[in-house]
Amino acid sequence: RFSRSPTPENRDMWVEFHTRIGTTLLRNRDAMVDPRDRVLVGEIVDAHSAMRDVFRQLADSELNRTRPGTAGAGQADRLLNELWLKSAAVVGGAGTLAANSHGNAAAIQEIAYLLLIGVTAVVAALLAVSSHALGRRITMSIDELQACTKAVQNGDLTHQVTVSGQDELSQLAVA
Repeated sequence: RFSRSPTPENRDMWVEFHTRIGTTLLRNRDAMVDPRDRVLVGEIVDAHSAMRDVFRQLADSELNRTRPGTAGAGQADRLLNELWLKSAAVVGGAGTLAANSHGNAAAIQEIAYLLLIGVTAVVAALLAVSSHALGRRITMSIDELQACTKAVQNGDLTHQVTVSGQDELSQLAVA
């Protein structure tokens, strides 16, 4: 926008915008956990600061280009090239940072997946143990009833079953 209309207002707006970006970059650098990412964000901040300085020089060059007798055109081209190089450094660093973040997210996802498998295995083991205990309790009651009915079948009417509970199996034992 500034190159189409080189006014001090556009220059000030651009500088304000990029000052905010720089502040955000610094805040994010401090929030980085991985030291390599902190270094990378530091490099992005440095490149961004250099861009701001180049842009200020470019803005002065653009404003001077309109004045007669100044040689701002050649300097402006050099500054534009430098600005493009700094922009490429910022974009490249941001791309690397995004790739690192994706790798970190994938690692966290893998850990979460393994934790989910572990928790599922523990729950399955607990269900198996409790099912076995419940099945054993029911089987023991049925075995005791079966032994009593065999004793009665053999003529031993003194054999008794101890009943504990109020479920259907207990009601059958009482009968």
